[in-house]
Amino acid sequence: ENNSVLVIHLFDELGRLMPEEVYLNQIKGVGDRIVLRGYSDSSQTVSLLMQKIENNAWMTAPNLLEIKNENEQTKTNSFTLNF
Repeated sequence: ENNSVLVIHLFDELGRLMPEEVYLNQIKGVGDRIVLRGYSDSSQTVSLLMQKIENNAWMTAPNLLEIKNENEQTKTNSFTLNF
């Protein structure tokens, strides 16, 4: 039960922090870190998400692992970060 409460809290916090221009396609736990993979409209949007994670009392130390331009026409970026 304790883990399910933490998972619910994690999803609740992510919902509050997520900029509208960010779409997640994977959330997973690796050791004591959470890994997020998704898409954004710009690298600035990913930076905003990282700032929000850094300023959150429950989450700390966001680390951008990868960001790359997936589609030049739509300006879509894929990213991987953890915290």
